[in-house]
Amino acid sequence: MIRLFLIFPKRKKSISFNPIPLLTMKFSKLFTSILLFLFFLLPHLSLDANLRKDLMLHNEEGYNYALSLPANYSENKTYVLAICLHGLNGSGLSLIRPLAPYAHYMNMILACPDGNIPDPNRNSTKWGYAGSTEYLIGFLKFMKSKYKVHPSVVLIGFSQGGNQGLYMALRNPSLWPYFISISGGYSDIPTKYLSNARKVKIFFFSGDTGPGEIYTKNKMDSRFDVLRKFKTTKRFILKGHEHKVNHRVAYYSLKWFAEVSGMYKKSFWIHKGDFLEHFENGEKFFKDNDYENAYSEFSKCIHINPVFPPGIARFSNTAILSGEMQAFKSSFFSSLEFHTNDPYFRRKEIFQLIDQIPDLVSRDPVLIQDMIGFLEQGFADSEDKMDSYFISEMYYLIGHLYRGDGNQEKYLENMNNAKFHFSQLDEDSFFYQEAEVNRKLDAISSIE
Repeated sequence: MIRLFLIFPKRKKSISFNPIPLLTMKFSKLFTSILLFLFFLLPHLSLDANLRKDLMLHNEEGYNYALSLPANYSENKTYVLAICLHGLNGSGLSLIRPLAPYAHYMNMILACPDGNIPDPNRNSTKWGYAGSTEYLIGFLKFMKSKYKVHPSVVLIGFSQGGNQGLYMALRNPSLWPYFISISGGYSDIPTKYLSNARKVKIFFFSGDTGPGEIYTKNKMDSRFDVLRKFKTTKRFILKGHEHKVNHRVAYYSLKWFAEVSGMYKKSFWIHKGDFLEHFENGEKFFKDNDYENAYSEFSKCIHINPVFPPGIARFSNTAILSGEMQAFKSSFFSSLEFHTNDPYFRRKEIFQLIDQIPDLVSRDPVLIQDMIGFLEQGFADSEDKMDSYFISEMYYLIGHLYRGDGNQEKYLENMNNAKFHFSQLDEDSFFYQEAEVNRKLDAISSIE
């Protein structure tokens, strides 16, 4: 049993997950060729596109902001709070998207407000340094009144947001004891606040590629020369990186916070590696129809973070494509359960896989019977852990398999169950797909 521990002072939460064995059980050559043909048609999954913006965007108390809550969020638990400041031509949403997939599994609340200064030339907002101070302190108080958070807040800023963040951290170090500057913090340091640098742990991150980032790097180097005497600032340069925030930037930044804050054990997942790097590598292989290498990368992804729904889904997907039937069986229902419990991720790839399974086994009676047995047992064990959408899909899937097996009675029984559950779905739910539900209800009606 693998346990992912999310550790805070005097608090410990463990999430259990049965490790997925990487066993080799090769299908017949005919079956494997069918798999490869069918899955040439599956689209490349974009992680950012998989995040639900509707859950992230908020407008309250005069603040437009993007918010990401931790997995298994509970109002009764205490979390780390990170306030994130976007750069010019950006927004809270643009900055939160690369950070959220990591913070989501760090017991961390990300709150990323839009700047309070209009920027009509860019059709956006920006920061005003002293003119944004009270706005951001007010936003911090608002977040603390809304959520139970740890006293030590981390401030993250990108580009101009990094400049604003350095100003804020040095001006009020008791409010912002941790500051991460991503390609920012290159503005002049107010002399009267400089000595406060000894009270703030600072991470100065930049790349070294592209005119904008080279300028930023040189400025940050000079600021670091001023701050380094306080021995609280770490400088990190990612070679080949341009002026942007991506998953690699997010990983290095939040890993630094995990290391210096003392809030996470050495066994915590972020110290083991970057699960999203393996996920992105797997997606590239998947797009190129290289399913064995994709399977290997997704295996590494979920080894580091075994509760990441898109990673489990893709692992299950590429397992069946690579002929790893046992690995598919060990991960399929886990994928449904984790997607049920984590509403931040879309489900398109799961529904595609479910819809494909009847075609994948239809030419081999032994495979059909084996799949029916697996699905019925897994469904019986997991039904109370799935939402109504997956329950509807499972009845529909098992019914189709019974039709292929020639068992008309079981076919009709499962289709009637599917019809009942499809008709009970909440049409206002984010996951409700009217056209798809109607298509399946019409197909069921045609056999009655």
